[in-house]
Amino acid sequence: MLISGKSFHKFYFDFYGGGDNSDGGQDADVATTADNKAAQSATKINITMSNPHVRWLGGGCCSDGCGDGSAAVISYVRMDQSVDSKGGPVTRLSSETRVWENRDGRLVHVHFHKS
Repeated sequence: MLISGKSFHKFYFDFYGGGDNSDGGQDADVATTADNKAAQSATKINITMSNPHVRWLGGGCCSDGCGDGSAAVISYVRMDQSVDSKGGPVTRLSSETRVWENRDGRLVHVHFHKS
């Protein structure tokens, strides 16, 4: 799966981007810096939506994408990035589908499925 978007990749760059190794050698502080970043990020979760697909139902969609149908089904892959109890990065993938219904010109969320 191709992941586009800065926030997904930034999570890992921030996590592994420790001390200044401009001389090419290993800093003694790199492990400590990584541990500190893991502790700081322990409660931070980054969520990315990948490969979204929208299907308008009951009336179709006008050419400019405004969606004049009576409902829309949206499916995508959700990626949750976090730090586990040992301080390592974890990415969890799940497929989600949402159904939105057009009621009086407003989209109302009426169904959700996750697998």
